Amino acid sequence: MMSAAQPRPRLFYGWIIVAATSLVGFVITMMLGANVGVFIKPMGDELGIGTAPFGWAQTARLAGFALSGLVIGRALDRFGPRIPLAVAGLIMGGATMLLGAAQTGWHIVILFAVVGLVGLQGGANLYTSVPIARWFIRQRGRAMAWAFAGVPIGIGVSGPTTQWLVDAFGWRAAWALLGAVGGGLIVLIAIVILRKQPEDMGHLPDGAAAAPSRPAPGAMPSRGDEHPWTRQEATRRPVFWTLAVVFGLLTFCTSTISSFRIPYFVERGIDPAVASFSLVADAIASSTIAISAGFMLDKLNPRHVGAAAFLALVGCFVTALLTTNVWMMTLCMLLFGTGIATGQVLQNHMWPAYFGRANLGSIRGAAMPATLAISALGAPLSGTLRDLTGDYVLTWFIAMGACAAAAGAILLARKPSPRPADGPSTPPVLGPA
Repeated sequence: MMSAAQPRPRLFYGWIIVAATSLVGFVITMMLGANVGVFIKPMGDELGIGTAPFGWAQTARLAGFALSGLVIGRALDRFGPRIPLAVAGLIMGGATMLLGAAQTGWHIVILFAVVGLVGLQGGANLYTSVPIARWFIRQRGRAMAWAFAGVPIGIGVSGPTTQWLVDAFGWRAAWALLGAVGGGLIVLIAIVILRKQPEDMGHLPDGAAAAPSRPAPGAMPSRGDEHPWTRQEATRRPVFWTLAVVFGLLTFCTSTISSFRIPYFVERGIDPAVASFSLVADAIASSTIAISAGFMLDKLNPRHVGAAAFLALVGCFVTALLTTNVWMMTLCMLLFGTGIATGQVLQNHMWPAYFGRANLGSIRGAAMPATLAISALGAPLSGTLRDLTGDYVLTWFIAMGACAAAAGAILLARKPSPRPADGPSTPPVLGPA
C-alpha cells in the first residue's frame, strides 16, 4: 500500500504502450495484411487454384476470431496483454511460416483460421486496443490514432517489400521469412514492454498522479468519470448491437477490396509492379487521416466522424469502378485509406467511450461474433463473384450500399445512459456522443 501520492511522471508510460502497440500493428500488417494480394497470382498459378480460396481464407480468419473473441477479451481483462499477446504472436508466426508449405487452397484456409483463433487482426485487434483504452481516457482518441498509425505504415511498406521478397526468393520463402521475423518481434514486444493498466505502475489514466492508496493487484478502480459497464449490462442495450453491426459492415466493405485490389487494378490495365504501390497511397492517407481522426474524436461528435468515414468508402468504390489509370487508382486508394483509418480509430474509441474501460475486453469480445459474422462475408463475396461473373463490379455496388446503410446507422447510435439498477451515471469526459 502506498501512503502518499506518486508525482506525475515526466514521461507517461502510456505513450510507450502506444508506441509498442503501433509497432505490433505494423508487424501484423507486414505478416498477413494487405500484402496477401501479392501472393494471390503466384500461389494461384503454382497451386492451380482460383481467387475464391483467398476470400474464404479471410472468412476463416474472421470466423476463428468470432469463436475466440470472448475468451480473448476475458483473458485480457484478467491477465493483461503480455502473455496472451506473446502466445498469439508465436502461433501467428508459425502459421504464417507454414503458408510457405501450402499445397492446396484448403491448406491456406485452415492456416488463416488458426491465425483468426488467436485474434491478431491488425488495427482492430483486442490485444492492442484494450490496453490503450485502459491507459487513456481524456486523450483516448489521439492515443488510439497513434497506436493505429503502425497499420497504414505497414500497409505502405508491405506491398513493395513483399513483392520484392516474392520476386527474389519465391512465395514460399517469402512466407517463411515474414512469419519468423514477425512472430519473434511480437513476442518480444509483448513480454518486454506491455503492461495491463497504469494503476499497476502507480499512476492513473492520461498520466495523472496516483491516488494515495493503491488498489489490490488486478483491480480496476473507477475514476468517477466513466460508468463501469459489465458485459451483461452492455449487451442489454440496443446501441451495443448497433455498434456490433456497424463495425461489422466496416470490415465487410473494406475486405471486399483490400485483398483483391492488386489483381483488380492489374485487370484494369495497370502494371503489377505499379499496382503493388497502390498500398502506398492507402498508407499515406491512412497514416495522415488516422492522427487527425484521433484529435477529432477527442473534440467532435464521434457519430458524425463515423458517417464521414463510411461516405469516404462510398467514394472509394465509385472511383474503383471508374479506374483505368494510375491516377484514378491512387485516388481510389486515398479514399479507401481515409475511410478505413477513420473507421478503425473510431471503433477503438467508441467502445470504451460508450461502455467504459473496466470490462472492455469482455464487452468487445461479446460483440465479436455478430461483428465478424458480417465481416466474414466480404472477402469471399469478392472472390466468388469474380470467379462467377469475371469482374468485381457487382461486389463494388453491394459494398457501396452497405457503406451507405452503416453511415445512417451510426448517426442513430447515441451513447447509452445507465439505468438506476446499473449504478450511478457520471458526466462523460470524452466529447459528445
